[in-house]
This record gives sequence, structure tokens and C-alpha cells, in this order.
Amino acid sequence: MGTYRSWLGPLVGLLGLGVSGCAGPSVRYADVQLDITGSGLLDTDRVRICVDGFRVNEEALGSGTLSMTGLPAGTALSVTADHIVDDERSGRAGPVLLGDDSSHITEPWQSCTEDCSACTIEDEDNDSSMDADRLLIIRFLD
Repeated sequence: MGTYRSWLGPLVGLLGLGVSGCAGPSVRYADVQLDITGSGLLDTDRVRICVDGFRVNEEALGSGTLSMTGLPAGTALSVTADHIVDDERSGRAGPVLLGDDSSHITEPWQSCTEDCSACTIEDEDNDSSMDADRLLIIRFLD
């Protein structure tokens, strides 16, 4: 019985390493990030993210972190986050300018009081010569 116990501990340790992986999790950190405070939104609430001149995404808030990939490098990004209810916004963060000088901004949530039209983009920039590999992360910190 003593021999069995002497190799049981190291075996359990090796199994733990095999299950967790030796390299650790693969994580890509955001190139630009917007943290939003005070929104009070629920996981089922619809949020529209507008990156002026490039793209609009709309999806449920979920766990509180939204992302947008394939954004152009080397240019400042004007980012707006709107809470959408019946095709109008009830609140907003932004627009904020994210780029090389300010890659991480914290912005307070503002309730809609006057013009409640949701963000849109007029012209989508489809310039394929641009290096479009930036990652935008938007976190709702409530």
C-alpha cells in the first residue's frame, strides 16, 4: 500500500497539468478599449456599437463585454455605444476617440433626453489597402 501512495500524488499533479494545458489560455488583448460605467443594462438588452466610417454591430449585451474585429490600424476611431429599444436609443456612451494616444478610455453612461436617434454610419470605408486587424473591446462595468 505504501508504494501505491508514493506515486499517486505525482500522478494526480501530472493529470492536472495535462487537463489545464501547459501553455495556458490563448488571450488576445484589445488594441483599443472602451469601458462604460453606470449603464444599468441587462444581459438581454440590445447594444449598437458604431465605429464612424467603418462598421455598425448590434447585439445583446450578454456577459457585459462586446468586441469588434477587423478595424483599421493607423487611424483614430470614433466609437459610440447605444442602448437600442424599438429602433431608438435610450442611452449612450460616446462618441469617444480611440487611437494611438488614447487606446483605453472610461466613459460614463448618459440617458437619452432629447434627440434619441441611434448611431449610424453614413459611408462604410471599404479601403482594402488599410491594415484592418485591430480589436476593439467594450466593457460595461456595472
